[in-house]
Amino acid sequence: MKTEAVGALLPALSRPQGDAMPPPPDPASSERFAALLATPEVPGSPAELLQAQAQLMSLSMGSDLTAKVAGLCTQAINKLVHMQ
Repeated sequence: MKTEAVGALLPALSRPQGDAMPPPPDPASSERFAALLATPEVPGSPAELLQAQAQLMSLSMGSDLTAKVAGLCTQAINKLVHMQ
């Protein structure tokens, strides 16, 4: 690629885009947002949210433990192979 081609693109890239307007939101999204703002209650009770958090923590800890055990097994096998 020639530097002249890049130099020709730089003025176009350095112009401010202040006059560009974002597209208006569609009516379905606007209605859904208004409905979410209008509901006074929080979706889900504290007990349900705590249970979901505990399940997520259990899943995270289980996958972390599995990864550590797999890593230790791999290290042990590598040590045995290199000892021979």
